[in-house]
Amino acid sequence: MVRWKKLSLTIIAFLASISLIIVIAAHHYNIIDGDYDKLTITKMDKTVVIITNKTVIEEIIDRINDSPRSFLRKTGFTYDYLPYGFLIFENEEEKVEHAFYIFKGNIVIGYWDIDTKFEFAKDLE
Repeated sequence: MVRWKKLSLTIIAFLASISLIIVIAAHHYNIIDGDYDKLTITKMDKTVVIITNKTVIEEIIDRINDSPRSFLRKTGFTYDYLPYGFLIFENEEEKVEHAFYIFKGNIVIGYWDIDTKFEFAKDLE
């Protein structure tokens, strides 16, 4: 009986450790990863700014990747009635779009709400 308790506690501790590692890794992975030549920022379906300066694009990517994030219960852009915009990152091989809330500057990606507190385009004007 004691042997089963030890085995059960070992299994529970192992699973808890793996879960903790997964949560920490998910909280710190790079949201946007890649080398992009162009960033288009739109607000309410209107292009506001097109950035081709790679240094500025890298700074924006770093700011997004370093910002705190919170887990969303539902995947995707759930608040369609709020003012929104898109960050469209492009290079020769791919085009990646990420939605953001205009009034907060938060980006919504998959299950994450990234709290950048960055007013995209307004900060760059």
